[in-house]
Amino acid sequence: MPRLVNTCVLAAIVIFLLITFTAFLRSPNAPAPHPGDDSLEGAFDQIPAKNQPPVSIVYDPPVEELASTKQQPKKQDSPKNKELKNEVPKKEEQKQPQKPKLAFPQQQKTFDVPAGIVYDKAGPKPEQVVLLAASDGKGHNGGIPNLLEYAKENREEYARLHGYHFNFIDITRYDLNGAHPVWAKLPAIVDSFNDFPEAQWVWWLDLDAIIMSPQIDLNSHILSYSAMHSRFEKNAPIIGGGGHKTNLFTPKEYDVSQIDIIISQDHNGLNAGSFFIRRSAFSKWLMDLWSDPQFINSKWEGKEQDALLNLVINHKSVRDHVGYVNQRVINAYPVGGSNMGWYTGDLVVHFAGCWVEHKCAAQFEDFWNRRKTAEQVRKESKVTENLRRRRRR
Repeated sequence: MPRLVNTCVLAAIVIFLLITFTAFLRSPNAPAPHPGDDSLEGAFDQIPAKNQPPVSIVYDPPVEELASTKQQPKKQDSPKNKELKNEVPKKEEQKQPQKPKLAFPQQQKTFDVPAGIVYDKAGPKPEQVVLLAASDGKGHNGGIPNLLEYAKENREEYARLHGYHFNFIDITRYDLNGAHPVWAKLPAIVDSFNDFPEAQWVWWLDLDAIIMSPQIDLNSHILSYSAMHSRFEKNAPIIGGGGHKTNLFTPKEYDVSQIDIIISQDHNGLNAGSFFIRRSAFSKWLMDLWSDPQFINSKWEGKEQDALLNLVINHKSVRDHVGYVNQRVINAYPVGGSNMGWYTGDLVVHFAGCWVEHKCAAQFEDFWNRRKTAEQVRKESKVTENLRRRRRR
């Protein structure tokens, strides 16, 4: 009898539990099952929180930052850093204003080339030569005191002695829009051709140079066809920037009638501190190309000089119009070997690089005192003429 009672009690309990559970499932507050997902059958949906967490905006770091943080152990942020990350940065503060690229203002400036222009094989007439100097009166100049005054005196004496034009241009007239002042030599050359319409050749000579032998006239020295034939370096290596080999060589024979630029090179490549440029259709085109904003915006150490070197090396159409001469012909340095250093009787000494050893002022003073003046040349010419007259008698 007790066993029967116990069995009935257990049965009653089981029935009660079944009824209670069934009622609960039918209740409207019970969560609905996820249809079609056996793994979630009978699970409860997550109840949304009353307060949403603050929005956190994540910006992709720059590529450099990604590279530097790759494979780095993750550092745990401090509470302060977490707060900063949750702040939305202002767009105005995020973007840095970009500096405008330089634009050369003289791009469209050019000069005329008369139709049928004729170049005398004997060289230009004196009035067809312009000796050009340009400056804004600033620059380091290697610490040479009163360099501008010395340079003007030296150029004027030489030009007056031979009947050439001397043209000094204050480059503050040019708005270079932030470009380095050395680029002003390009519009200065163009202006020289415009200021002297009869000019066929412009000689650009840096201020930190001295004409040492003013008795030398340019036709016999370099501008006549015969002088070009004898002076131009033939089958000589063309040196690239920094002294690199280019595997290029100057012509074995020049067509001197097509030469529009006469220049020399040192151990680092061509040097634009002293060069001659002829009025021609080619040079008109070159001056426009040379002032390309891409060149001006570049980070070339030699600036306009490296731009010209780039054109010479990479474009045969430019190279064919360039005549290379030994450095001592138009651009000797105060120190160097037989191909570079100045020797008595050389036309010019150029103090390029003298500031490296802080010797500019001392070297300039030394050579200035050793130079031959135009007055000395005149006296020597009178003595020579008197001797000739005596011999004729």
